[in-house]
Amino acid sequence: MNSKTFKKNSKLIIFSFALAIGIVSFIPTVKTQAAIDSTASINSLGWVQLDGKWYYYYEDGSLAKGWKNIDGYWYYFTDDCVMYKGWIQLNGYWYYLSETTGVMAKGWKEVDNYWYYFKDDGVMQKGWIQLSGYWYYLDETTGVMSKGWKEVDNYWYYFKDDGVMYKGWLKLDNKWYYLSETTGVMQKGWKEISGYWYYFDNSGRMASNTSVDGYYVDSNGVSKQYSVIYEAKKHLGKPYVWGATGPNSFDCSGFTSYVYRQALGIEIGRTTKNQIYSGREVSRSELQPGDLLFTSEDHVQIYIGNGMVIHSPKPGDVVKIVPIYDFWRARRIIN
Repeated sequence: MNSKTFKKNSKLIIFSFALAIGIVSFIPTVKTQAAIDSTASINSLGWVQLDGKWYYYYEDGSLAKGWKNIDGYWYYFTDDCVMYKGWIQLNGYWYYLSETTGVMAKGWKEVDNYWYYFKDDGVMQKGWIQLSGYWYYLDETTGVMSKGWKEVDNYWYYFKDDGVMYKGWLKLDNKWYYLSETTGVMQKGWKEISGYWYYFDNSGRMASNTSVDGYYVDSNGVSKQYSVIYEAKKHLGKPYVWGATGPNSFDCSGFTSYVYRQALGIEIGRTTKNQIYSGREVSRSELQPGDLLFTSEDHVQIYIGNGMVIHSPKPGDVVKIVPIYDFWRARRIIN
C-alpha cells in the first residue's frame, strides 16, 4: 500500500468512526426545508455539520474555503472552513449570506424589515440604480432602499413603498407636490406644467388661493397673471413693426393680443380700439399684474407690477420694460 492510499484510507476510517459515534452527521440527500431555501439544495455529498456549523468536503478530503460555487449557488467559507451566514464585508464590499442556507444573496433581499439590492456578484448596491426602467435609491451608507421623502445631493425625491422613484403630481396629506417628469426632483418656486404656471414653496407644497410675488394663485394652484407676464417677458428686445402680430416683431396691440393668446388662449381683439372694450374697467389703485393700460386710444401696455409695464412702444424701438408715466384707462382681462 502506497503512502497516498494509506492517507486516504486513514481519513475514511477516522471519518467513519466519527460518524458512528455521532460527532458528525451528513446532511440527507432529501431537501430539508429547515436548512435550505425553496430553490437551493444541499446534498449529502460534501456537506458535513459539526457542532452546529456547516463544512463542505471535497472528494480529496480537503475543505472548502473562501467563495465557492456549489450546485449553482455561491457560499462563503471562513479561514477555519465554516460556512458563513449573515452580513460580511470583504475588500470593502458588503455581501449577505442567507441566515438559513448560507446562500449568497442576489437581487432584492429583505433583511430585518429593510430592503437591499445585490448585484449578480453579490455586492450590496449603494446610491442610484435603474431596474426595468425604474429608478431606486439605496442609502450611500447602509444600502437600505429608500421610501418616502429622501434628500440626495441637496435635492428632494419621493419614493413609493416599493422603492420606485415618483414622478409627476403627488398628493400627500391633502397637499400637492410636483416631482419632475424627467429627473424626479421635487419642484420649488414657479413651475410651468402643461402650459400652466404654479408656485411651490420651499417644502415643495403647491400654493393655492393666495398671492405670491404679487401674482394671484387660484384654488387649482394656477396663476394666470404669472402666465401672462412670463410670456410677455419672453419677447423682450424684439423690434416694433407697425401691423406686426408676432412672434418675431410686434406693434403695441399686436404684442398684447399675441401674449394673451399664447399665455391663456384668450382673444382680446387685434387693435387697441378693440382691446379698450375687453375685460372690465379698473382704477389705478386696483391695478394687478396682467392688466392692460392704455395711454391713449392708440397705445396699449401690460402692467407687470411694482409700477412697471411691458410694451412694444414705437418704430425703431423694441419690446421693453419701463415705469408707468401716465395712462388713460385700465382693463382687467383676468378675473
